[in-house]
Amino acid sequence: MRNVFIAMPLLIALGIGALSCSPGHALAAQDAQGNGSWISLGVPRFIHIGTEGPFVLNGTNEGRCAGVQPQYFLVDMNAPHWKEFFAWLLSMAALNKQINCVVESGCGTNLVSVKYCGGSLQ
Repeated sequence: MRNVFIAMPLLIALGIGALSCSPGHALAAQDAQGNGSWISLGVPRFIHIGTEGPFVLNGTNEGRCAGVQPQYFLVDMNAPHWKEFFAWLLSMAALNKQINCVVESGCGTNLVSVKYCGGSLQ
């Protein structure tokens, strides 16, 4: 649980936006216009994890990016603060909380790369 408390101030310090969602109330998915825009992942629901750095997930309420709904969201496990990010992500999944992420690259394809995500804890 310690890592969750480390990750949240980091996300706030980076100016990461958040979704608000009451339990049981789905929000409309946020669509990204291109790389650098926010996109909805929804509640993290399925993780694909390897031993060489790729970490891919999908969610319950994914938005579209340049008109294409990505099938997967890619996060680099070698990135700084990976452990804090992963702990926060697991907590959001366990709490059934939706998240949004900034598309780093891949907009318009079925795999978008993301570095920053945020979501409401309320």
